[in-house]
Order: sequence, then C-alpha cells, then structure tokens
Amino acid sequence: MKKIFKILVMSITGILFVSCGNDEYTNRTSSIQITNAKTSLAAAGDTTAIAFSSATKVTAHSNDSWLKLKVQDAKIEMYADANTSENTRNTVVVIKNASDSIIVNVSQYGAVFYLDVADDVYTTDAGSTKTYKLKSNMPVTISTNCNWINLKKTNDSLSITTSTNTTRKPRVGYVTYRSGTTLDSVKVVQCDAIDLDGKWTMASKTIDDNNDLVPQYNKVTITPNIDGTQIAITIAANRELIADFSDGKIKIVGGRPAGSFSSGSGTNKKTYYLSSIILDSQNQDLTWSNFVTSTARFSSDGSFEFASDGSWDGYLSDSFGIGAFSSSTFSESTWLGQLYLFITPKFYR
Repeated sequence: MKKIFKILVMSITGILFVSCGNDEYTNRTSSIQITNAKTSLAAAGDTTAIAFSSATKVTAHSNDSWLKLKVQDAKIEMYADANTSENTRNTVVVIKNASDSIIVNVSQYGAVFYLDVADDVYTTDAGSTKTYKLKSNMPVTISTNCNWINLKKTNDSLSITTSTNTTRKPRVGYVTYRSGTTLDSVKVVQCDAIDLDGKWTMASKTIDDNNDLVPQYNKVTITPNIDGTQIAITIAANRELIADFSDGKIKIVGGRPAGSFSSGSGTNKKTYYLSSIILDSQNQDLTWSNFVTSTARFSSDGSFEFASDGSWDGYLSDSFGIGAFSSSTFSESTWLGQLYLFITPKFYR
C-alpha cells in the first residue's frame, strides 16, 4: 500500500511540474478595430454605417445581395431596400485588410402591419366617423372607391368617415390599403332599417322528401318597426321572423317566437308553436338557443346573405329556419321538427 502511495505522489508531482512550464500565449489584437456601428436597419429601407480604424487599406463584402456596401475613408456605408417579408433577415459583413479580417453581423427588421378592423364596417344613414388603431413600419397607402367615404390616416390610426345616405337604399363601399406585400380591403356598409322596407326575393336551399338539397325561391316582405331596431321578415304562408337591426347589421336570433297555428278540431285539435332556428349548413345541425345568431352581409349591389358570425362555438350559423314545438316553452322535450329550412339564404330585389 505504501509503495502505491509513493508512485501516486510522484505522478502528481510530475503533473505539477509540467503545469508550471515556461510556455507563454499572447492574445494578438486585430489591426482592424470597429469604432462605431449601427447594425440594425429599418424594414422600410435604410442606410447606416460601420466606422473602423485600420493602418492599411480595407475591403468589405456582404454575404447576401440585399445589403449593399461602399467603403469610404474610415467607414463602410450600408444600404438595404425595403424588406417586405414579415421576417427579420440577417447577414454578415466581412472586413479585410492586408493582414486581418473580421466579421460584423447585420440585420434588417421584417415588415409589420396591423389594422384593428376585425370585420366589415357598419354605419347608419346619418353617417359617422369610426377610428381604428393602425401600426406599420412600412409606408402605407389607403384609398376608397366611393365619394361618400372619407379617410384620414395618422401615424397610429385610420379614421373612416361616411357622409349622410339619402338614397333610401343600402350602400356598400371599400377601403383598400397596401403596406409592403400586404394588400387588402375593408367593406363599409351604410344602412338603416327603413332602407330595407319592401318586397324582396329570398333564394336559398332546402331538403326535399328524398333528403336531397334543392334550390327554392320565396317572395318575402321586410317591414321595419317604428324605431328601426327590428325588422319583420314575412316568409312563406305568412310566417314572420323578427330580426334585430343595429348599426347597419341584421341578425336572426335563435329561439325567437314566430307565431303558432292549430290543426284538427275538438279533442284532436293540436296547437303548434313556432320558433326561429339557426342552422349549420355543412353539418346539418340546428339550434334554437337565443345566444346563437346569423348575421347578414351586404354585397355592393345592395343584396345581402346570411353568414356565420362566430356565435355558435364549433358550428357555422349561416342559415336559419322555422321549427315547431308542442309548447310555447322551446326545449328538447317539446321539439316536433323543422317546418321551414332556408339554407344559405340570399335576399335581393
């Protein structure tokens, strides 16, 4: 045991002697020194520079063609056109003289555009101004195709102003915006309930006795109430649906009473209570929940069709109909079946 200990000591001592040798390492300083640099460029296109010191002539090149360089005196000028991608792009600049070379990382921000308009813009015939948040690090151009729409853009907002609508018809215009590669438009709808008053044709689909989807056309009459907050849609066999109207929007609400009728007589007399129902045209599901709605969307010719508005979680709400119940309390136990189906309905005149 003692012999092994001596060997170990000698080995460790040998290692210590090796570690204490006289070799030296000197960290050599590059003959190119960066004295000042701005290496992040704006997305819209930018010019910046790298300042340096060097005892001898310097050359420089970029690893990517989007970054252009020019060596002038003791600085390297850098220029980049607009980066229309949403992603930041990166490259390196290699700087050389007769004896040394160094690299500098350079980046250019990606394009950012955000306009806080989640849906079509709806307004009444009286006209209004609506302002939305706007954010962009690129030049933004905004235009409209209508003389009754006026636009005002600031650094952080877009205001859409509509003039008074005296046509007694719904009218639709568009605001188009472009920023970098982003090109899109916002629909502007101006309408009061009184503009809908009168006779319309409703084109839709229904399911026939063979369970096939077939087209159908109904003559309907729309009548606004006195204060313009609701419209009555009178459909087949004088069945009437009451829709909500607010700020230019028409909404069919599920579970809203739509009258009643009776059949038979005496002890065989039965009364059927009617309600609006909301349909999912793809999954062929329906609901009479009054939390679910279907909202009309206007076209530029003044026609409108109903579409899903996100109120029925996990389902579309793009169609409606009339359902029958055995009681004025609408529930699973009183449900008798659908009386009318209007699948993906469109109104025009």
